[in-house]
Amino acid sequence: MHKIPRQNHPIIEEWIAPGSRVLDLGCGDGTLLSGLVERKQVEAMGVQ
Repeated sequence: MHKIPRQNHPIIEEWIAPGSRVLDLGCGDGTLLSGLVERKQVEAMGVQ
């Protein structure tokens, strides 16, 4: 499994528009998604 380093999360968050719907396939522990929900108010679904 390929993991995205946490230090890259802010870069990825820049790509996501506020209020978007996000499907994260292979979301791991959900850290990226929870950050997007908190900071970008996205509708999120993660699948491990």
